[in-house]
Amino acid sequence: MAVTFTRAETVNPGDPITARQLRSLVRAFNDRILWSIGDSAWRIAWGISALWRQMRNPADFQGLVFPSQFESFEVFHHVEPEQDYQYPLTGPGEPEGSNLGNPLNQFVFGNPALDNEENRLNSLVPLWLGTPPHPPTTPEEMWTLGKMQRGCIEPETGLQNVPALEAAQSIFQIVTPTYSPHGKSYGGYFPSPVELLTDCGDFENSGLGISSYEIKFTALREDVSTAGFHGSLSTVDGKAVITYAGTCPLGTDYTAEGHIVGMARLPFATLVAVNDGAGGYNVDSFPVADWIEGPYEGEGLLDHDDGQQINRAVWRFCLDFRGTPEQRKPDDFKIEEIAFDFQAFTERPYYLAPAAGRFSGDSLEAIYPTAQINLPANAGAVLQFDDGQSAHTPRSGFIFIGYFAKATKLAARTAVEAVDSTTGEVIASSTLDPDQDGNASALLFMEEGQTDAFFFRLNDLAASTGAGGALTVECAELLSYHPNWWDFYLLLRMSATDGGDLTASGVDGRGLDFDQALELWENYRDAGCIINGIGAGLRMTPDWVNDNPIYDAARRAAREMVRILPRRQFVSYEVSGGKSILRFLRYVDVPGLPGGTFDCFADIAPSATPVEPGELIEDEVYVVRGTGTVSYRGSNYSDGQSFTADATADFTADEGTSVFVKDGIRAKARKKGWSNRWCSFIQTKCYHPSESSIWKPEAYGDYFAWNQRCHFYSGSAGNARFRRHTTFNYRTNVTERDDGSGYDTELVAPSVQAQYISPEAPSGYNYADGANDLRFGSTEFFESCQIYQAPYEIESATVEFDGLGREIVKLVFNRRFDSHPDAPASFGQDPLSWDADALRAESYRTDDNAIREYALHQVDPSYQCVFRTGDSGTNSAVSFLPDNPFGSCFPHFFFVKLIPEPWEDDNESFESSDSRAVVDPLTQAETYLHYMCEGFIDDKTSLEITCKTGFGNLYDYRYKNLCFDAFGGASIGAFSLDVRADGPHGYGPLPNTWMYAEVFNRLAKAVNLLTRARVMLPFEVQCKTQNFSGTKEITPDWPTDMPVCSEGKYTVVWAGSPPDAGTLDSEDADWVECGLGASASSSGGIDLDNCTGSNGFLAYTHRQVTAYRVQLTTGYELAIPAAWRDQVASIGGFVGIYQSSTQQARCNDVTSADDADGCCPDYQTDPGLCGPDWWDTDLGKGWGGCGPYPVEEIAECRMLSAGTLDPGTPPDGAPFVGGHNTQSPPVRCGNSSGKSISISVLNDPGFFVTIPLVDLES
Repeated sequence: MAVTFTRAETVNPGDPITARQLRSLVRAFNDRILWSIGDSAWRIAWGISALWRQMRNPADFQGLVFPSQFESFEVFHHVEPEQDYQYPLTGPGEPEGSNLGNPLNQFVFGNPALDNEENRLNSLVPLWLGTPPHPPTTPEEMWTLGKMQRGCIEPETGLQNVPALEAAQSIFQIVTPTYSPHGKSYGGYFPSPVELLTDCGDFENSGLGISSYEIKFTALREDVSTAGFHGSLSTVDGKAVITYAGTCPLGTDYTAEGHIVGMARLPFATLVAVNDGAGGYNVDSFPVADWIEGPYEGEGLLDHDDGQQINRAVWRFCLDFRGTPEQRKPDDFKIEEIAFDFQAFTERPYYLAPAAGRFSGDSLEAIYPTAQINLPANAGAVLQFDDGQSAHTPRSGFIFIGYFAKATKLAARTAVEAVDSTTGEVIASSTLDPDQDGNASALLFMEEGQTDAFFFRLNDLAASTGAGGALTVECAELLSYHPNWWDFYLLLRMSATDGGDLTASGVDGRGLDFDQALELWENYRDAGCIINGIGAGLRMTPDWVNDNPIYDAARRAAREMVRILPRRQFVSYEVSGGKSILRFLRYVDVPGLPGGTFDCFADIAPSATPVEPGELIEDEVYVVRGTGTVSYRGSNYSDGQSFTADATADFTADEGTSVFVKDGIRAKARKKGWSNRWCSFIQTKCYHPSESSIWKPEAYGDYFAWNQRCHFYSGSAGNARFRRHTTFNYRTNVTERDDGSGYDTELVAPSVQAQYISPEAPSGYNYADGANDLRFGSTEFFESCQIYQAPYEIESATVEFDGLGREIVKLVFNRRFDSHPDAPASFGQDPLSWDADALRAESYRTDDNAIREYALHQVDPSYQCVFRTGDSGTNSAVSFLPDNPFGSCFPHFFFVKLIPEPWEDDNESFESSDSRAVVDPLTQAETYLHYMCEGFIDDKTSLEITCKTGFGNLYDYRYKNLCFDAFGGASIGAFSLDVRADGPHGYGPLPNTWMYAEVFNRLAKAVNLLTRARVMLPFEVQCKTQNFSGTKEITPDWPTDMPVCSEGKYTVVWAGSPPDAGTLDSEDADWVECGLGASASSSGGIDLDNCTGSNGFLAYTHRQVTAYRVQLTTGYELAIPAAWRDQVASIGGFVGIYQSSTQQARCNDVTSADDADGCCPDYQTDPGLCGPDWWDTDLGKGWGGCGPYPVEEIAECRMLSAGTLDPGTPPDGAPFVGGHNTQSPPVRCGNSSGKSISISVLNDPGFFVTIPLVDLES
């Protein structure tokens, strides 16, 4: 089966998104995951797991008793809040407590330089007011609270006190060092800045091997301010460029003033920390609306990128405010009646944007323009502002968006209106309804802001109950600003919190449990502030992490997409019918934890909860468990028997008997539902059973989840940069706090790892940067360590029970795991029945024999896994160590969820069986797009830089570059540009918003660009040439007295078209190496060597056609998976130069014999040797300057794939000339038309494969 990717279809603006279009998008992603060209599954799992690395501290601060790196995936992701289990059991920063080097823990608990979330928000944004503190209950209290929450900004100086904005953006204070594995995407080969130093020198007596680079920022416009920056200023094309002196960290030998010591790339700005020369740093801010980093044109170097995992965790937290599971049942609910209104919230200006401010002494006070009128007053009376004017114009950059109206001694209901001064249009109106004391108030915020002058007037007679009555209106003149996703977070987090102390139960204010999401929007809409009637602030921060809703949202999102299972869950392995079958314990098996509760296979295996009568789904298969029977449509079913439901949803069951879904995998969606597909890959580690060995499983294989065995302990690994990128050999400093309250863990910079202990690299990098080169490899190594190894898709996931009553999940895969050719075709679950000697004899490592050996070792500890080819990188010395390990067979199992497809009924009409449109598949696609795109080549950047510099590097996509190339933006976002012209940053659609074709199309256009992936293996260009010819009889146009072709001297002129060359004269029997290029050519004119049978004249064409392809250098083809190995020649390509030169036969008309051409050897230098041969004395004219003249020259830098160079038929002659004289030797002369084509590989070539896009089948 040829490898292809489905083309994602786009949607016409304004059209609804159909199931077919969504399926095409889903297939476009899933094809890339399942073929794994670009290592999509691996990269997705790595990117999602990067947030969860080392969540807990070691049990001792000598760092000898660490929990596993991905303990969260192995255990704690499966702990649900209702299970009432808190973790960690000790406080943050303490032994076995939360590791404060992890950014998710920093978000919750803070660190020595950052407040915890509770203090970051509570200290800035009040929720209650008054004495005693209470939630606002009147319009005036809401207005007052809004003032406190929004603060103000002084327009001239920019000085500000902006609580709501500052609290929301406080999440961006969480920044991980460039050398930290946390918070990164895996990355790829990106354009690099100029390298100033190869080594910044020692840091705390540790050789860093860290280079110093020239970082620069370029203004997007000529009017961008450059004040206050700490780099050097220059200009390019009239635009400012700020350049920094280097990037050596503080404390290194060669750091200096002006060096960048840290960078934070935020959604709205890039912050740069610059060495101030005195041991500290200054911070320069580059707003993304004004500046871009770079552009860089250096060599493509391996680097990580910002993974934005914290941002997506916050986004996911917000997504959950769409109704509780109970509110969303049955499936006929109306989302606008239960969910927060993200559409309206985003479209409207932000009601918590700061007001304008002014200085009052040393303090900054907010300005709320106020208008007033004394009562009584007639209808139509205009209120006067406090500056004496009847109208007010908002300041530049600010808008009038709302007001608070208050009346005293008002006798009856009256209305006050805000009116546009220019148009007279009423832009807002409120009714004041007095109480028994004559007091009335009203609060109103508008949907759109007003920038023009406006005034207030009474719509009714405003009678008074006595002297001194007045009506006052206070205006919200706020910064013109629309909310972003971090503002969603602030509003929802503080509106939904339960508050209280740390002993409160459950997750604090998560949307999944919150049944008043719509009320949160309505409160904000009406009051213009954050309202919380339950909690005065976020709940007190406990020692455990899993009560925090951002943590919980991140946990659930990660678990829904990726699972990492340790070996302790493994039960058995077998192969039957050509398919691998794994069995696992369903529930977490960790001593000391509650048994049988933490479900590792939720949503992969069928639900452990029985189906209730009336809930059967059409076409679903069910299994009966229990002592009695189940009756369905007239048939009875007992324990272990299955039945398939039709449209009848009801059944009856005896007591003690239940119905369960039989299979958790749905290759195709059921009616009203979605598919559920997962794939898997395996990472194995070496081991040694000795307790004194550094390779003992609990110290090595169980601790590290990621390990690319093909690089393990390699003796031919790549350069220092490659080693740094693929191995996180970081160290930590642990210090006790001054107050004795605990410990702080600081991540410090790494040295280049001397040995690859646990290299983290996708299979596509098995041969990157010279690693595992042919001098040390072998055909067996290539078989064992193929690039782009595809994951295994789960075909079915069912449940069994073992002899102890434990629930076992049986996974059947769609094919056998990669195996050795000598492996048995099938075998059962019992390893003791296997042929151990035959297993030992398999010569290289495969996934299949790794699991077989591990299973055998578990039942027979005397059997040790054989150290085989492929258990380490080439030229490895690990087998010669005194403490040398056994083979790489101790596994971790990784699972990646494919994006779900909806039910497809092959029509575009709405029907009750259709799947409900939800945002989840598209937000999942957005996450996957970020992490998988870095495995694909950025054509635009590769061509721009390579063609400009002449270097043949290939550059991979960064996420932001992919978005820009696909649709001109920086992120997928959630809204169309018609709604938000500023294109706010976002991570896919939001609930209770329009499902925009534009947002859908961004995903489609972006994924369709991911068609090329690098192949880091040596290649050659091969050619196969064919030679064609053709002739035709012609009658020359001159002379009129036609000469005989075969006799004596003649000269002729003919204007016409050369014949097609359709006769095959010769061809290469096979493909041959043709160096670093290929060429082809054609020529045509008057045939000077041949005549017709009647001695007439012929025109000729010679055409050389060259087919070319890319082929792997012999010996490396086995490093390509067999599934697409034969396609390499047709899909392989390289960056090269395409050149084409077309020449046409021409002559000049001349009127002097001296200017006419002659046909003899030296005529042009000595015309006296022979006469002018193309001269007609009778006519007094002739032809001179005859020759081929260039008419088209093309030289282009291209991404070249296998193809054929065919120059075609040469151009017409204008005219052709031909001649023959009787000198000895005879001279033949004439001109010809022709075309030549060539392709050539650029210097330092890179090889890639291009995967064809195909349309979704019907």
